[in-house]
Amino acid sequence: MIKSKALILDIETSPIIAYIWQLGEQHISLNQIKTDWHIMAWSAKWLGDPESKVIYHDFRNHKNGDDKQILKPLWDLLNAADIVITQNGQHFDSRKINARFIAHGMNPPKP
Repeated sequence: MIKSKALILDIETSPIIAYIWQLGEQHISLNQIKTDWHIMAWSAKWLGDPESKVIYHDFRNHKNGDDKQILKPLWDLLNAADIVITQNGQHFDSRKINARFIAHGMNPPKP
């Protein structure tokens, strides 16, 4: 029997910082964005491994928002995983992670 490698994953993203004229519902154009979002931190663990084996990369205190250096180890883990378990992966984490991979010229990991 082949054992699947299941990765448990969570990411944290920064907010988009924009210049706006008022509060409430509005549309923000690209020229109003002061700082775009990026991945600030992520943590992962192989299912079945003890808590002491959690892999954590925290980039919150990095000033320029360039998350490329924390994306390579994340890409390696995702590419090695057969299954990825997240809280909101399909609608948030996967989309955000793949967007950042593309922004840095990286191919998405295997499906």
